[in-house]
Amino acid sequence: MISGKSSRGKIKTCGIHDMLRDLCLKKAQEEKFFHVRDKDNIFPESIKYSRRLCIHPDILHEEFKCYQSMGSLPAVRSILIYGVPSISYSEGPKGIDESQINELVDGKLFPLLRVLDLKQYKQINELKAEVIANLESNDDKLQIRGCSELWLVFVYISEGFISEGIGPRLLEFLDRIDYPKLQLAAARAIADISHRSSNNIHLIEQGAVVPTMVSLVSSPTDEHRREALEVLATIADVSAESRDLVLSHGVLMPLLEQFTDKTKPTILRQATELLSVLCMRKPRFEQVKSAILPLAHLIHSDDPRIFRPACMALFYLTCGEMDMKQAVIDAGVIPRFFELLLYRDTYISSPAVCTVGNIISYVDDTQIQAVIEAGIISPLLPMLQDAQLFKAVAEVIYNVTTKGTNAQIKFLVHEGCIEPMYDLLVNPNEVHVIKICLEGLENILKVGEAEKNQGNTEDVNVFAQMIVDAGGIEKIKNLQTHDNSKIREQIRKILETYW
Repeated sequence: MISGKSSRGKIKTCGIHDMLRDLCLKKAQEEKFFHVRDKDNIFPESIKYSRRLCIHPDILHEEFKCYQSMGSLPAVRSILIYGVPSISYSEGPKGIDESQINELVDGKLFPLLRVLDLKQYKQINELKAEVIANLESNDDKLQIRGCSELWLVFVYISEGFISEGIGPRLLEFLDRIDYPKLQLAAARAIADISHRSSNNIHLIEQGAVVPTMVSLVSSPTDEHRREALEVLATIADVSAESRDLVLSHGVLMPLLEQFTDKTKPTILRQATELLSVLCMRKPRFEQVKSAILPLAHLIHSDDPRIFRPACMALFYLTCGEMDMKQAVIDAGVIPRFFELLLYRDTYISSPAVCTVGNIISYVDDTQIQAVIEAGIISPLLPMLQDAQLFKAVAEVIYNVTTKGTNAQIKFLVHEGCIEPMYDLLVNPNEVHVIKICLEGLENILKVGEAEKNQGNTEDVNVFAQMIVDAGGIEKIKNLQTHDNSKIREQIRKILETYW
């Protein structure tokens, strides 16, 4: 792919696809032709026999320690230091100092070094000047390049200059309706610097960023639509106010129009991601109610990059108003959540668990019965032993024991909820989990006591006996000395009442 031409129109530089680049790097390393060293590739064994090294400036300090531990590397003939050093808000830029360059060429580490190439390495000040010059240029391509590289030097540009110099220039670019590519680059730059510093949020509020991007969501060009969706997601993610700003410009209608069979998967994924962000931070029901049925459809997708953010969106919505929770239930999502709970990957099953927990915390016994009949309870119980999910699952079980009927609580016991619940009592630091598990067990014991009093169990609280037989009573008694006084009081009450 041609990436640059000379002033005479001849090819100057070319680029290659990432997969082809990776293959070239691998073969070059195997042939000991050259070796690329980056932040994800720091280990000495691979460079002992390489004649040429390409090193990113971020890892020079680690590299020197590595080289010094090896004594010297006589095989190395050429070193290329490339790229822009990363920016740290606390430490500043990671650049190359004179002592490091001297150490590269003094002959101790690399006795046969012949070439040290620094021409592709840019210091921050140099890059900053170049970015500003590109933004001030009248050349469209240079303007796009300046917008694209602004994030690299953003932290080194004063707030005043952003407000008075760069900000207005970026807002000018948004007016270029004849050049959507520049509009997108400028909007992305504004969204990014606003996301990095709340002091620059005024650029979004005062400019035409949001309406311009909303209009591009309906663009006939796929790439423009995808980038506009990505920029809007970045803006909406800044705060609840920025999310409301995006919603106020009518983004939902063109956004929901993206969900058709003809839309490319890349755009569907980005559209779902934006929809998920718009549902964060408890929006008002009226703002997002039109998104609920489309989300209920999206969670049935086979693509995890679509159904997971859709599931997260439903979770966010069930954290909000009662009307929102009821609308999610009415959308018929519960059977699909049962399917998602069966995924072994917690990245997928976690939002399903949390959403079910939110729903059950709101519903009555009729809707709990619908959850039971959907088969959701059975796959939930083993998750009480999952290190990442046990808290959310414990909340679900607790809510069922609190809001469910005696028959529904007996169903929980039949499915085997008692043992994993008292197993969660052993970690003294999980105070909230211990409290809700104790309350859940107490609710179960109340049902057992009611059954005994009705003469259905031969004057025995069968649930209390189950806990004793399985050794759970010792775990309960061990909490009599817990640091939390409320837990100690809970334990005293339970032991006095049922044992």
